[in-house]
Amino acid sequence: MRMWRLAAAGVCLAAAGIAHASDFPQPGQAVRIVHGYAAGGNADIISRVVGQEMSRNLGVPVVIEPRTGAGGNIASQAVAKAAPDGHTLVMLMGGHSVAGALSDKLGFDPVNDFSMISTVMDFPFFIMVKRDAPYRNMGDLLQAMKRRSGGVTYGSAGVGTTQHLTGELLAAQAGVPLLHVPYRGGAAALTGMLGAEVDFVIDTATVAVPQLKAGTIRVLAVSSRERWGGLKDVPTLDESGFTGFDVSSWAGLAAPARTPAAVVDRLNAELRKALAAPEVQSRLEQMGGAIAPSSPDAMKRRIAGEIDRYLAVARDKNIPRL
Repeated sequence: MRMWRLAAAGVCLAAAGIAHASDFPQPGQAVRIVHGYAAGGNADIISRVVGQEMSRNLGVPVVIEPRTGAGGNIASQAVAKAAPDGHTLVMLMGGHSVAGALSDKLGFDPVNDFSMISTVMDFPFFIMVKRDAPYRNMGDLLQAMKRRSGGVTYGSAGVGTTQHLTGELLAAQAGVPLLHVPYRGGAAALTGMLGAEVDFVIDTATVAVPQLKAGTIRVLAVSSRERWGGLKDVPTLDESGFTGFDVSSWAGLAAPARTPAAVVDRLNAELRKALAAPEVQSRLEQMGGAIAPSSPDAMKRRIAGEIDRYLAVARDKNIPRL
């Protein structure tokens, strides 16, 4: 009798969950996409472009809500504590994994406090040098890394940024040290390189492409597994002797943990539908990334894997906790 009651209770709970999921979205109730970055930035633009298309398909308003501060973590914490009904989502960025690796004060679990929906875009990094630098390719740069006693220097957008950790991963794979020079943002790092303060910088296409067109830099390699469509002549690091190297920043949509699986699946399907729309693809691809939908499980595995990878290199290089 006891086993029958437990089984019946399980059926009732399952039925309740299915019924709840079938009601999504609630008529007239907006879906909020929260993000933790400034208006007009990548997270904001992606949220608005995707949200507008998803609104058409869901039949309810999709409202974009910036909650800036703490590198996006204030927004993430708010959504982690929201009702798990699919009406409150967060647009996470690649810094989410960095925060998970380097911060002790998040106030949330970066993996387990979310029901991941799908990645939206990947933003690969580019290894850039001055146009008149002696490095024609990654082979030249690697040789300099091995023979220069003072070390080759690289600039990034700051300590603990994805660009910084990408450089440390590059050095670890090469088996030789790099000297990291942190700047206050990518623009400052680029200016430093053009002023011969550092040998190279690591940043995204939004920095690389305009400078390449202006003739001020040379791009040696891209950090992603595949070549980036906007610069197809630039080889990957994997092709350049750094076997298996694959690091990119990203944007991805998530809901609070315990959001019903059927709701997550519906949101995943609607996001994929939005990303397949030609006008959405056109607007997003102008941002210097690659559209990259995924399954919920793949997004979760990616974040967990990145946290482990960044944590390992941070410990090895004594990168301070944030």
